[in-house]
Amino acid sequence: MNIIIVGRGVIGTAYGSVLSAAGHTVQHLLRGQDTRAGSAEGTVHLTMLDGRDHPPTEHMSEYTFTPASFPPGDVDLVLVSVPADALAGALEDLRSRGYNRRLVLMGGVWLSGQQLDDIVGHHDYVLGYPIAGGRRDGSVYETVLFDSVRLQRPVEPAGSLHADAVTALRSAGLTVQQSGRMLEWLWLHQAVNAGIIAAIAARHAPGDDLGGTVRAALSDPGTLSSGIRNIRECLRVVTARGVRLRHHLPDVAAFLMPTALSSRLMVAMFRRDVLSRRIMELHHNLDDILALMTDVERTARDRGVSTPGFDRDYGRAQFVVEKL
Repeated sequence: MNIIIVGRGVIGTAYGSVLSAAGHTVQHLLRGQDTRAGSAEGTVHLTMLDGRDHPPTEHMSEYTFTPASFPPGDVDLVLVSVPADALAGALEDLRSRGYNRRLVLMGGVWLSGQQLDDIVGHHDYVLGYPIAGGRRDGSVYETVLFDSVRLQRPVEPAGSLHADAVTALRSAGLTVQQSGRMLEWLWLHQAVNAGIIAAIAARHAPGDDLGGTVRAALSDPGTLSSGIRNIRECLRVVTARGVRLRHHLPDVAAFLMPTALSSRLMVAMFRRDVLSRRIMELHHNLDDILALMTDVERTARDRGVSTPGFDRDYGRAQFVVEKL
Protein backbone atom coordinates (compact mmCIF):
# COMPACT_ATOMS: atom_id res chain seq x y z
CA MET A 1 0.00 0.00 0.00
CA ASN A 2 0.95 3.66 -0.37
CA ILE A 3 0.93 5.12 3.13
CA ILE A 4 1.51 8.68 4.28
CA ILE A 5 2.45 9.38 7.88
CA VAL A 6 2.08 12.92 9.17
CA GLY A 7 5.24 14.18 10.78
CA ARG A 8 8.44 12.65 12.08
CA GLY A 9 7.64 12.18 15.76
CA VAL A 10 8.50 9.09 17.77
CA ILE A 11 5.24 7.25 17.11
CA GLY A 12 5.03 8.06 13.41
CA THR A 13 8.64 7.03 12.96
CA ALA A 14 8.13 3.72 14.78
CA TYR A 15 5.10 2.81 12.68
CA GLY A 16 6.72 4.10 9.51
CA SER A 17 9.66 1.78 10.16
CA VAL A 18 7.60 -1.39 10.70
CA LEU A 19 5.15 -0.66 7.87
CA SER A 20 8.03 0.00 5.48
CA ALA A 21 9.71 -3.24 6.58
CA ALA A 22 6.42 -5.04 5.85
CA GLY A 23 6.67 -3.98 2.21
CA HIS A 24 4.52 -0.85 2.10
CA THR A 25 5.69 2.37 0.46
CA VAL A 26 5.78 4.86 3.30
CA GLN A 27 6.21 8.61 2.90
CA HIS A 28 6.08 11.34 5.53
CA LEU A 29 4.33 14.68 5.31
CA LEU A 30 6.52 17.11 7.18
CA ARG A 31 5.03 20.39 8.24
CA GLY A 32 7.02 23.46 7.29
CA GLN A 33 10.31 22.80 5.50
CA ASP A 34 10.27 19.35 3.89
CA THR A 35 13.20 17.09 4.64
CA ARG A 36 14.91 15.71 1.55
CA ALA A 37 15.10 11.94 1.28
CA GLY A 38 18.62 10.68 1.68
CA SER A 39 19.94 13.86 3.28
CA ALA A 40 21.67 13.80 6.66
CA GLU A 41 18.57 15.42 8.15
CA GLY A 42 16.30 12.70 6.79
CA THR A 43 18.05 9.64 8.25
CA VAL A 44 17.62 8.87 11.94
CA HIS A 45 18.95 6.25 14.32
CA LEU A 46 16.14 4.15 15.74
CA THR A 47 16.36 1.98 18.85
CA MET A 48 13.17 -0.05 19.31
CA LEU A 49 12.10 -2.25 22.20
CA ASP A 50 9.90 -4.51 20.11
CA GLY A 51 6.90 -6.11 21.78
CA ARG A 52 6.18 -8.19 18.68
CA ASP A 53 9.02 -10.41 19.89
CA HIS A 54 8.35 -12.71 22.81
CA PRO A 55 10.05 -11.82 25.05
CA PRO A 56 10.49 -8.23 23.81
CA THR A 57 13.88 -7.56 22.26
CA GLU A 58 15.72 -4.38 21.39
CA HIS A 59 16.65 -3.62 17.78
CA MET A 60 18.80 -0.85 16.34
CA SER A 61 18.39 0.42 12.79
CA GLU A 62 18.44 3.48 10.58
CA TYR A 63 15.30 4.94 9.07
CA THR A 64 15.11 7.50 6.29
CA PHE A 65 12.16 9.83 5.89
CA THR A 66 10.83 10.03 2.35
CA PRO A 67 8.85 13.27 1.81
CA ALA A 68 5.27 12.79 0.62
CA SER A 69 5.02 12.89 -3.17
CA PHE A 70 2.20 10.46 -4.03
CA PRO A 71 -0.56 11.82 -6.25
CA PRO A 72 -3.51 12.21 -3.84
CA GLY A 73 -5.53 9.59 -5.71
CA ASP A 74 -2.80 6.98 -5.18
CA VAL A 75 -2.80 7.17 -1.37
CA ASP A 76 -4.28 4.17 0.44
CA LEU A 77 -3.90 5.38 4.04
CA VAL A 78 -2.90 8.58 5.84
CA LEU A 79 -1.80 7.93 9.43
CA VAL A 80 -2.10 11.06 11.56
CA SER A 81 -0.32 10.78 14.90
CA VAL A 82 0.20 14.27 16.30
CA PRO A 83 -0.46 15.90 19.69
CA ALA A 84 -4.13 16.72 20.16
CA ASP A 85 -3.52 20.48 20.06
CA ALA A 86 -1.76 20.06 16.68
CA LEU A 87 -4.52 18.02 15.04
CA ALA A 88 -6.42 20.92 13.47
CA GLY A 89 -3.24 22.35 11.95
CA ALA A 90 -2.14 18.96 10.64
CA LEU A 91 -5.51 18.39 8.98
CA GLU A 92 -5.41 21.83 7.38
CA ASP A 93 -1.94 21.01 6.03
CA LEU A 94 -3.29 17.76 4.60
CA ARG A 95 -6.19 19.61 2.95
CA SER A 96 -3.82 22.08 1.31
CA ARG A 97 -1.96 19.19 -0.33
CA GLY A 98 -4.96 17.07 -1.26
CA TYR A 99 -4.21 14.32 1.28
CA ASN A 100 -7.23 14.87 3.52
CA ARG A 101 -9.03 11.58 2.81
CA ARG A 102 -8.64 8.00 4.06
CA LEU A 103 -7.42 9.25 7.41
CA VAL A 104 -6.52 7.05 10.37
CA LEU A 105 -6.36 9.38 13.39
CA MET A 106 -3.87 7.64 15.67
CA GLY A 107 -3.62 9.58 18.90
CA GLY A 108 -5.17 10.67 22.15
CA VAL A 109 -8.37 12.67 21.71
CA TRP A 110 -10.33 14.69 24.25
CA LEU A 111 -12.66 16.24 21.66
CA SER A 112 -16.33 15.34 21.24
CA GLY A 113 -17.49 13.44 18.18
CA GLN A 114 -19.05 16.58 16.76
CA GLN A 115 -15.86 18.56 17.31
CA LEU A 116 -13.89 15.87 15.50
CA ASP A 117 -16.32 15.86 12.57
CA ASP A 118 -16.09 19.66 12.37
CA ILE A 119 -12.28 19.62 12.35
CA VAL A 120 -11.95 16.78 9.84
CA GLY A 121 -14.75 18.14 7.63
CA HIS A 122 -15.99 14.73 6.48
CA HIS A 123 -16.56 11.18 7.73
CA ASP A 124 -13.82 9.40 5.78
CA TYR A 125 -11.73 8.73 8.86
CA VAL A 126 -11.16 6.01 11.43
CA LEU A 127 -10.16 6.52 15.05
CA GLY A 128 -7.23 4.55 16.40
CA TYR A 129 -4.67 4.58 19.16
CA PRO A 130 -0.98 3.67 18.75
CA ILE A 131 0.28 1.53 21.61
CA ALA A 132 3.80 2.85 21.29
CA GLY A 133 5.92 5.74 22.47
CA GLY A 134 9.37 6.91 23.45
CA ARG A 135 11.53 9.97 23.11
CA ARG A 136 13.64 11.77 20.55
CA ASP A 137 16.99 13.50 20.94
CA GLY A 138 17.87 15.10 17.62
CA SER A 139 18.30 12.27 15.12
CA VAL A 140 18.30 9.56 17.81
CA TYR A 141 14.96 7.92 18.58
CA GLU A 142 14.30 5.57 21.52
CA THR A 143 11.00 3.81 20.93
CA VAL A 144 8.77 1.18 22.47
CA LEU A 145 6.38 -0.77 20.26
CA PHE A 146 3.68 -3.03 21.67
CA ASP A 147 2.38 -5.93 19.61
CA SER A 148 -1.10 -4.43 19.19
CA VAL A 149 -2.95 -1.27 18.23
CA ARG A 150 -6.49 -0.12 19.03
CA LEU A 151 -8.91 0.70 16.20
CA GLN A 152 -12.59 1.53 16.12
CA ARG A 153 -14.90 -1.08 14.66
CA PRO A 154 -15.92 -0.48 11.04
CA VAL A 155 -18.70 2.01 10.46
CA GLU A 156 -20.03 3.44 7.24
CA PRO A 157 -18.90 5.27 5.18
CA ALA A 158 -15.36 4.30 6.28
CA GLY A 159 -15.74 0.52 5.95
CA SER A 160 -13.19 0.04 3.16
CA LEU A 161 -10.77 2.42 4.89
CA HIS A 162 -11.07 0.38 8.07
CA ALA A 163 -10.38 -2.85 6.17
CA ASP A 164 -7.24 -1.37 4.57
CA ALA A 165 -6.01 -0.07 7.93
CA VAL A 166 -6.46 -3.51 9.53
CA THR A 167 -4.69 -5.20 6.60
CA ALA A 168 -1.70 -2.82 6.76
CA LEU A 169 -1.29 -3.03 10.53
CA ARG A 170 -1.60 -6.81 10.60
CA SER A 171 0.95 -7.12 7.80
CA ALA A 172 3.43 -5.41 10.15
CA GLY A 173 2.88 -8.13 12.78
CA LEU A 174 0.47 -6.08 14.90
CA THR A 175 -2.71 -7.39 16.49
CA VAL A 176 -5.67 -5.05 15.93
CA GLN A 177 -7.91 -4.66 18.97
CA GLN A 178 -11.26 -3.27 17.86
CA SER A 179 -13.63 -1.12 19.91
CA GLY A 180 -17.23 -0.21 19.23
CA ARG A 181 -16.97 2.78 21.57
CA MET A 182 -13.60 4.07 20.45
CA LEU A 183 -14.08 7.74 21.29
CA GLU A 184 -15.19 6.87 24.82
CA TRP A 185 -12.19 4.55 25.14
CA LEU A 186 -9.89 7.40 24.12
CA TRP A 187 -11.42 9.66 26.78
CA LEU A 188 -10.93 6.95 29.40
CA HIS A 189 -7.34 6.41 28.32
CA GLN A 190 -6.63 10.13 28.54
CA ALA A 191 -8.21 10.30 32.00
CA VAL A 192 -6.16 7.37 33.29
CA ASN A 193 -2.95 8.85 31.90
CA ALA A 194 -3.71 12.27 33.37
CA GLY A 195 -4.31 10.78 36.81
CA ILE A 196 -1.17 8.69 37.07
CA ILE A 197 1.10 11.26 35.39
CA ALA A 198 -0.10 14.00 37.74
CA ALA A 199 0.77 11.85 40.77
CA ILE A 200 4.25 11.14 39.43
CA ALA A 201 4.95 14.72 38.28
CA ALA A 202 3.86 16.10 41.65
CA ARG A 203 6.70 14.18 43.30
CA HIS A 204 9.42 15.50 41.02
CA ALA A 205 11.80 18.11 42.37
CA PRO A 206 13.48 20.58 40.00
CA GLY A 207 17.07 19.48 39.51
CA ASP A 208 16.30 15.79 39.93
CA ASP A 209 16.62 13.39 37.03
CA LEU A 210 13.17 13.03 35.50
CA GLY A 211 13.75 9.42 34.49
CA GLY A 212 14.84 8.64 38.04
CA THR A 213 11.65 10.16 39.42
CA VAL A 214 9.55 7.99 37.13
CA ARG A 215 11.50 4.81 37.94
CA ALA A 216 11.12 5.40 41.67
CA ALA A 217 7.41 6.17 41.34
CA LEU A 218 6.65 2.98 39.42
CA SER A 219 7.82 0.88 42.37
CA ASP A 220 6.35 3.09 45.11
CA PRO A 221 2.89 2.00 46.36
CA GLY A 222 2.35 5.42 47.93
CA THR A 223 2.78 7.32 44.67
CA LEU A 224 0.70 4.79 42.77
CA SER A 225 -2.03 4.97 45.43
CA SER A 226 -2.20 8.71 44.81
CA GLY A 227 -2.31 7.98 41.10
CA ILE A 228 -5.24 5.58 41.56
CA ARG A 229 -7.08 8.20 43.59
CA ASN A 230 -6.48 10.70 40.81
CA ILE A 231 -7.62 8.20 38.19
CA ARG A 232 -10.89 7.63 40.03
CA GLU A 233 -11.49 11.36 40.15
CA CYS A 234 -10.66 11.72 36.45
CA LEU A 235 -13.01 8.84 35.61
CA ARG A 236 -15.79 10.88 37.23
CA VAL A 237 -15.01 13.60 34.70
CA VAL A 238 -15.44 11.10 31.87
CA THR A 239 -18.67 9.86 33.43
CA ALA A 240 -19.92 13.45 33.46
CA ARG A 241 -19.44 13.43 29.68
CA GLY A 242 -21.96 10.59 29.41
CA VAL A 243 -19.67 7.55 29.46
CA ARG A 244 -20.93 4.50 31.35
CA LEU A 245 -17.99 2.76 32.95
CA ARG A 246 -19.76 -0.60 32.83
CA HIS A 247 -19.26 -0.53 29.07
CA HIS A 248 -15.49 -0.43 29.63
CA LEU A 249 -14.99 -2.66 32.68
CA PRO A 250 -11.96 -4.57 31.32
CA ASP A 251 -10.13 -1.24 31.03
CA VAL A 252 -11.14 0.34 34.36
CA ALA A 253 -11.82 -2.56 36.76
CA ALA A 254 -8.28 -2.49 38.19
CA PHE A 255 -8.76 1.13 39.32
CA LEU A 256 -12.06 0.44 41.08
CA MET A 257 -10.64 -2.14 43.51
CA PRO A 258 -9.57 -1.17 47.06
CA THR A 259 -6.70 1.27 46.72
CA ALA A 260 -4.14 -0.85 48.59
CA LEU A 261 -4.82 -3.80 46.31
CA SER A 262 -4.84 -1.68 43.15
CA SER A 263 -1.50 -0.09 44.00
CA ARG A 264 0.14 -3.45 44.72
CA LEU A 265 -1.18 -4.84 41.44
CA MET A 266 0.17 -1.79 39.60
CA VAL A 267 3.61 -2.15 41.19
CA ALA A 268 3.65 -5.81 40.14
CA MET A 269 2.54 -4.91 36.61
CA PHE A 270 5.30 -2.36 36.11
CA ARG A 271 7.85 -4.79 37.57
CA ARG A 272 7.04 -7.60 35.13
CA ASP A 273 5.92 -5.59 32.06
CA VAL A 274 9.12 -4.20 30.58
CA LEU A 275 7.23 -2.45 27.75
CA SER A 276 4.90 -0.47 30.04
CA ARG A 277 7.75 0.42 32.36
CA ARG A 278 10.03 1.61 29.55
CA ILE A 279 7.35 3.69 27.86
CA MET A 280 6.67 5.52 31.13
CA GLU A 281 10.36 6.12 31.70
CA LEU A 282 10.86 7.55 28.22
CA HIS A 283 7.76 9.76 28.00
CA HIS A 284 9.25 13.17 28.82
CA ASN A 285 7.37 15.50 26.45
CA LEU A 286 6.38 18.03 29.09
CA ASP A 287 4.17 20.11 26.79
CA ASP A 288 2.07 17.06 25.88
CA ILE A 289 1.88 15.93 29.49
CA LEU A 290 0.74 19.32 30.72
CA ALA A 291 -1.79 19.71 27.89
CA LEU A 292 -3.32 16.34 28.75
CA MET A 293 -3.77 17.24 32.42
CA THR A 294 -5.09 20.68 31.50
CA ASP A 295 -7.82 19.20 29.27
CA VAL A 296 -9.07 17.03 32.12
CA GLU A 297 -8.87 19.84 34.68
CA ARG A 298 -10.81 22.29 32.50
CA THR A 299 -13.54 19.76 31.77
CA ALA A 300 -13.88 18.94 35.48
CA ARG A 301 -14.27 22.63 36.25
CA ASP A 302 -16.73 23.22 33.42
CA ARG A 303 -18.91 20.28 34.46
CA GLY A 304 -18.69 20.91 38.19
CA VAL A 305 -16.89 17.67 39.00
CA SER A 306 -14.88 17.69 42.24
CA THR A 307 -11.31 16.42 41.75
CA PRO A 308 -9.43 17.67 44.84
CA GLY A 309 -6.57 15.16 44.80
CA PHE A 310 -5.97 15.52 41.08
CA ASP A 311 -6.17 19.33 41.37
CA ARG A 312 -3.43 19.36 44.02
CA ASP A 313 -1.13 17.14 41.97
CA TYR A 314 -1.93 19.04 38.77
CA GLY A 315 -1.02 22.34 40.46
CA ARG A 316 2.24 20.87 41.70
CA ALA A 317 2.96 19.44 38.24
CA GLN A 318 2.39 22.87 36.67
CA PHE A 319 4.92 24.37 39.10
CA VAL A 320 7.47 21.63 38.33
CA VAL A 321 7.10 22.07 34.55
CA GLU A 322 7.57 25.83 34.84
CA LYS A 323 10.82 25.28 36.76
CA LEU A 324 12.28 22.76 34.30
